[in-house]
Amino acid sequence: MRVLISMLVCLFFICQPETLKAQERQIITGKIIVDSISREGIHVINLTSEIGTTTDKNGNFKIPVNLKDTLYFSSLQFENRNYVLQTEDLRRLYIEVRLEKKFNELEEVNIDNIKLSGYLDNDLSKIKFFDREKHHIPYPEKNISQTERRIFTATTGPGGQKLTVFSILSGTIPFDPIINGISGKTKYLKEL
Repeated sequence: MRVLISMLVCLFFICQPETLKAQERQIITGKIIVDSISREGIHVINLTSEIGTTTDKNGNFKIPVNLKDTLYFSSLQFENRNYVLQTEDLRRLYIEVRLEKKFNELEEVNIDNIKLSGYLDNDLSKIKFFDREKHHIPYPEKNISQTERRIFTATTGPGGQKLTVFSILSGTIPFDPIINGISGKTKYLKEL
């Protein structure tokens, strides 16, 4: 019995380095082969180890792998693909994967069921639209034009201060509106 236990212990220690070596991951280099579309930014994921990377502009990638790992290739413009690594791939430490283009077919849209007259006032009542107030969604802020900014600058003082009776009485008179009014710049900008 003692001899049997000793032999099992020896066998365990002899096989241990092989087991550890088999679990070591190797870095494999690969290239994506496609027709005419950019190969940059394709996701390469090792599903077994849950490690991922993306391809460079030439379609090249590097990822740690082990024998029988499954690589998953994912991109918007290509069909997703799984690739199981074989002994030959690990011996060469290089793989080439061909991906096929993905075609997104849209469903048919029927637009002829709405009879429009061409007059906007009449046609608005026939069209369903998204009601922003109903869903409490604010309208985007309107960007003011360059001319509107120039008029604001010409008619106000520092900090947006307007020429008012109170500003005259308090002694803080903005000179920009006065000078621009005399020179005609304010009138010129309002005519634009």
